[in-house]
Amino acid sequence: MVIKSVLIVVLIFLSATLKSQTKEYLITPETTAEIIVKYKNAFWLRDADRKTIDFPIYDTTYVETEHYLKYADKLDTLIKDSTSLMNDYVLKKSVFEEQMSMVSLIDNFLNSNAKFKEKKQYLLKAQEISIKYKYDNLIYADKTFNSARKSEFFLLKIDQDKLRSHLIKQRNELTRNLHEPRNPYGYNYKYSELYKIRKYISGIQKLEQKLTQVSSYQAEGIIIGSEIENLTKIEGIYRVIGEYKIMKYSYGGYAKNQLVLDSIISQRKLRKHASSKEALIEEINTGKLYYGTDRFIYNCGTDMTLIRFIEKLNKLGFKTVNNGDKIIITTSKGQLVLTHDIYENVNEGNPNYINEIASSVQQFNSLVSQAKPLQDKLVNHFNAYQHATLSSTRLNQWKSDVSKAQKLYEKAYSLKGREFKNIENFQKQIEISKIKQFNEFTEVLRGSKVILGM
Repeated sequence: MVIKSVLIVVLIFLSATLKSQTKEYLITPETTAEIIVKYKNAFWLRDADRKTIDFPIYDTTYVETEHYLKYADKLDTLIKDSTSLMNDYVLKKSVFEEQMSMVSLIDNFLNSNAKFKEKKQYLLKAQEISIKYKYDNLIYADKTFNSARKSEFFLLKIDQDKLRSHLIKQRNELTRNLHEPRNPYGYNYKYSELYKIRKYISGIQKLEQKLTQVSSYQAEGIIIGSEIENLTKIEGIYRVIGEYKIMKYSYGGYAKNQLVLDSIISQRKLRKHASSKEALIEEINTGKLYYGTDRFIYNCGTDMTLIRFIEKLNKLGFKTVNNGDKIIITTSKGQLVLTHDIYENVNEGNPNYINEIASSVQQFNSLVSQAKPLQDKLVNHFNAYQHATLSSTRLNQWKSDVSKAQKLYEKAYSLKGREFKNIENFQKQIEISKIKQFNEFTEVLRGSKVILGM
């Protein structure tokens, strides 16, 4: 089994080929458990199921606009508030007028020339109002009405001047203490707001066309389910089948919580009616669906293209092992790292390419060993040149050694797989120390050729 760490690095090497072919990923509980510990809360998935859905059928109707309803609600509240204020004012006004009638009744008594017996009803009525509102005024009393104070009133009645003075005092106190309630219409802000809202609402659009459900029909669709609490329970071979969005509510021929392709959402201008897009993945053997972040399948899944390629190599007789972040192929002539060129040639029906590369690697290492003594000779010739001790014999030897080095260099560059376009892949098969050594040899050779004009 190819572990996840190997996959990540190898896919970088094989990306050009795998991008067009990789659509299936192996999900195992072990790999998922390892990855989700590293990337806490980075992945989430929800159940998704293909179901028969009742799809609504809509017709165009006229409804009140949201803007109008907003201000209609404000207007209704203001009307209720202002009506309440006015009702309260009317009640207080009525009470005030009834209480002030005591003043008028007392004045009627004082201004009347009739006998006491004939005009006492003014005082009796005023006293009734006073008692109703629990005032402590003494305006009238007799043996049947306000009898508790009949003696006090009798003493006033027998002296007309004293009675008159007492009633004037009562009237003046009432006049001072009673205050007319203020009409809210003239000062309360609610009435000002009421006027503004009424004026504003008369000028805005009241109705708009809206799709209203009139019936329904049944069809197949994908409905989102609950979130998966334990991702390690998911296993199998999965593929991403598209980017979808969740409908927030039933609209435009789609049901609430239905998954709809993002391309359709954009085409039908339903973005404001749907959630942000995520991936829908499917288990290829069972058809089981999950919806959520595609990072789950890409990070926790192992690419099936690579797994199948390793199986193919094994069937061809090549052993493979994981070595850190590399896949090592064992051949009769040594070990190779799986690289893009090997993958491509084997897939194109040329498995012998592996042996050819292994042979080239073997030859290159041998040529590097042969290059070292030649390099030393070229360096010694150069030192003699620098110190002006270069004889004509040595000069000819220098040229001869450069010719030998050039042939070795050309042989190295003619090796299978070491072409310029594939040099990066080939160097992955060589130890860094040997690459460095060959590069030094190449620089020394180039310097000698410049000096000798070869």
